[in-house]
Amino acid sequence: RQCWQEGLAKLGGEEDRMRKTCNVSSAAACPPTGGASSYEAGALDSDTEELEQLRDSLALLQQARQVELEKKVELERSVENYRRQAGSLSALLSSEKQQSGVLRAEVGQLRGLLQGAGRPLPEPTQLAASAQAAAEARAQASAAQLEAV
Repeated sequence: RQCWQEGLAKLGGEEDRMRKTCNVSSAAACPPTGGASSYEAGALDSDTEELEQLRDSLALLQQARQVELEKKVELERSVENYRRQAGSLSALLSSEKQQSGVLRAEVGQLRGLLQGAGRPLPEPTQLAASAQAAAEARAQASAAQLEAV
């Protein structure tokens, strides 16, 4: 829109310049009145050429604007993709932390078993239950990782 307005302003400026040129009292500066003269034809050709140049410039500006709009859309798409990736990575980090907690608990329990000379060993059902809980936690963490990806 701005490019179009600038083009119109140029056209208006040229029109004002031509009027001022013709308002000078010198006979050489003004086209003679009455009938089509070679000066008028030359001025019309010059104006036509200038108008064509302005139209070409306007078309180029519109094309440049279209290219910039396409770049803007592409950048917006990229930003949205990066936001999605950040969300996925956040979910992945959360599931990794959960899995890390489960593994730490398992390691602690195994250390306790190895050092358990002074402590009684837990019953097999209790070991099975904690192993099952650890496996379920791993499965949930893996499912969360898959969802994040």
